[in-house]
Amino acid sequence: MERRLSNGNWIPVPEDQENIFLDQAVEDSARQNRYDATRYPLLSRSEIRSALSSGKEVRHGTDWYESLRNAPVRKPVPEIEKTLCQCGHRIAKMLVMNTSGGTSCPDCYDRMSE
Repeated sequence: MERRLSNGNWIPVPEDQENIFLDQAVEDSARQNRYDATRYPLLSRSEIRSALSSGKEVRHGTDWYESLRNAPVRKPVPEIEKTLCQCGHRIAKMLVMNTSGGTSCPDCYDRMSE
């Protein structure tokens, strides 16, 4: 579970504090329900959890940014393929430069051209 900060960034909610934020969401649901019961249904903690698991954001306070969401699944960062140049440096394969003397890293290539 993540919560939004006032700058718009999302931060993880520690597991020991999840119930506190869920209780705040239940209280906010009750507050909105008192305002307009037809538009804002009264939500229980389990209904809030199911809404979060379905991908919805749930408010937990009165400020514009006070929202909860399930943490998005992060894609793993692909490992960068590295290779050994003839200059002796190990660099990312996409950065290898071809020279008349073989392959080189960008730093050594700059030194050779001076």
